[in-house]
Parts: sequence; structure tokens; C-alpha cells
Amino acid sequence: MTMDHLTQLLFPLLLLGLFVTGLRSGVLTTLAARPLLTVGGAVVLGAVYRQFGGPDIEPETIRGLSRFGLAMLVFLAAQQCRVSRLRRVSPAAFRLALFATPLCLAIFSATAFILVPGLELWGTLIVGVALVLGCAPAVEGPLLSAPIDDDTRCAARVEGAAAFSVALPIALIVEAGLMAPNAQMPLHTAPLFYSLAGFTVGGGLGLVLGRVVKLSNAPLPVLPFLVALSAYGAGLFTGFDPVMAAAGAGLLYSEEAKLSGAVRTRLWRTGERWLTPFAFAGFGFIFGPVLVQADFLVWVMGVVAVTLGRIAPRMLVLQGRGLQSQDRNFLAWFGGAPGAASALMLLSLLGSPTAVVQDQPVALAAVTILLGLAFTRLTSQALTQRLVQETALARKRRYSPA
Repeated sequence: MTMDHLTQLLFPLLLLGLFVTGLRSGVLTTLAARPLLTVGGAVVLGAVYRQFGGPDIEPETIRGLSRFGLAMLVFLAAQQCRVSRLRRVSPAAFRLALFATPLCLAIFSATAFILVPGLELWGTLIVGVALVLGCAPAVEGPLLSAPIDDDTRCAARVEGAAAFSVALPIALIVEAGLMAPNAQMPLHTAPLFYSLAGFTVGGGLGLVLGRVVKLSNAPLPVLPFLVALSAYGAGLFTGFDPVMAAAGAGLLYSEEAKLSGAVRTRLWRTGERWLTPFAFAGFGFIFGPVLVQADFLVWVMGVVAVTLGRIAPRMLVLQGRGLQSQDRNFLAWFGGAPGAASALMLLSLLGSPTAVVQDQPVALAAVTILLGLAFTRLTSQALTQRLVQETALARKRRYSPA
């Protein structure tokens, strides 16, 4: 292991200490329930920090912390639902995760290209892959008890985690593609090999541990968290991509481990509650100046991306699926907005060896993430209430006498 790998191992220990402190004090739970407040507070805190001349934070440090967050988040997201059974569990979520995601990637990338016409293809794609990761937390309380179709409720709950667990490996492969390999570079150090080998190492570990090691009967077993940390450490130890290792381990462990539906949801919600406050706090602290200084065109393009660019492909893939119109409209508007995972990916790009991370695309991505979070938090409850009303009206029409 190199000194760089040893340094990266300190980041999980630092985050673990912050986790324990935040959980014991209750601060973490409070911040998770108020993501917009978390971003706003972090923007103010960052402005004060810079005003008083605080030392610059190394991009490599930001990248290491954000990549560890991505690794843990993608592993736990993969536990929400087996990808191999997603189509049977929720056909709508399956189509949104596997078909709407690449369409959104194309539209987000095109938006970046329109904003910066001279940007190379890979540069526009890196904006697209950051935004398509999603994980903007919606207000789900009303959704759980609402008198709506069970299939719609299931799709709304599992689609975000499923899309993220599939989209992140694609995003990391795209990032690796940005780093052109040197002709004299050994194969094992080539960026794409580094990324794919990490997925293979983690996938093998997840497969073995899922089959061999038995789970406890606890409501929230510790073993999956240990598997996630082991996969990340295995990636560092072997010199391959630890985030891809965690992604591969999550997908294979989810397939093999005997996790009940309740435990799967509990694992994902726990990871979401623990990690999103750190993601949004880091996002606001680092990108506060970018958000404040972004010009009007960037904000306009951000609005276009988070509304039309996100909703149109989702509506398209839901056509002809046997859904009622009110359910189709709800699912098109409810999910898929840039959120915590997008924020972590954008933070990780700051210390990336890629050379195409430029000011305007970063500004567009940052603004769109903030808009996606605001859109989701401010509208999800109203959307659920509207769906309840439309569902009740549709049922009344269906069963009323002719």
C-alpha cells in the first residue's frame, strides 16, 4: 500500500468519529430531516470561514471524503432491492432506473453542451453523470399512509436507490474514461482497468460473504456495514477503485444475502439518514461561492434541466405500462432529481485527475443540485396530496353507476 492509500484510510475513521458524535447528540437526525437548512447553514458557515481567512482545504481531502461517502451510500442503496428482481417487484421502478436514467444522462449532458459549446464530449458527460445519480430526499411521510395504489407507492420508494446503484458504476467508468492512459502505462494502472478491477474485487467479496456469513436476527444487522467497509478497504489494499469495489460488493451481496424486505429498507434509510447531512453540508460549504456567483443563464439552464430535462424522459418510459394517468404523472414528477449522491460526485470531481472539470459546467451542476433538492422538498408533499385526490376521484368514477 502506498502513502496515499494509508491517507485515504484515515477518512473513514474521521467520518466514523463524526457519525458517532452526530448520532449521540441527535444533530445528525435533525440535519437529515432538514436538508435545505443544512445546505443554507453550510453556505453561511463557508462564507464566514473564508472571510476570516481559514486555510484552504486540499482537493484530495475533499475527494477522499466524498468518495468514501459514495461508497457507503451505493452499497446500502443496492440493499434496497435486488436488481435481478426489480422488474418483478416494481415494473415502473425498473423502467425508470434502467431506461429513464440514460435518457436523463443524455439530456443533462446536452444542457451542459448548450451552456458551454466549446466543451469536449467527456466534459459534458461528467456533468450528466453527476446529476443523474440523484438521491434528493423527498418528504415521504404522507406517502407511506396515503390511500394510493400499492404499486405506485412501491415504485416511488425503491426507484431512487435502484437507479443510483446502477448509475454510479456507469458514472465512475465515464470518469475513468476522462483520464487518457499513457502509452507506457502498465495495464493494471490504466484508469478503466483500475475502475473495472475494483468492481470485480468488491463483487467477489460481496458474493462470498453473502453466501457464507450468516446474518443475525437484529432489526438492523451490523454485518452489511462491515461488508461495505471491507469492500472499500479491499479496493484500497489491492490498489483498485474502492468506490467501484463497494458498488460491486453491494450489488452481489444484495443478491446472495438473506435480507428481509424490512431489513433492506431499514439499511437504505439508515445510510441515507447518516450520509445525506454530510453530503449537503460539504456541498454548501465548498460550493457556496459558486451558487452565489452563478449568472442568470446558469440558473435558467438549471431550471430547465431539473424540470423538463428530468420529467420528459421519465414520462416517456412510463407510457403504455398499464399505469393510471395520475400515477404516471406522479412518478414522473416525484423522483429522479439530483441530490445527495450528485453532491458527493461533484465534490469528488474537485480532486479528480481529470482535466475537463471547468468553472461553467461545475456551476451548472451545483445550481441544478440545489434546485433539485429545493424542488423535491417543496413539492413532494403537495404531489402526494394531489395523487390522493386524483386516485379517490378515479375510483369514484370507476365504481359509480353508469
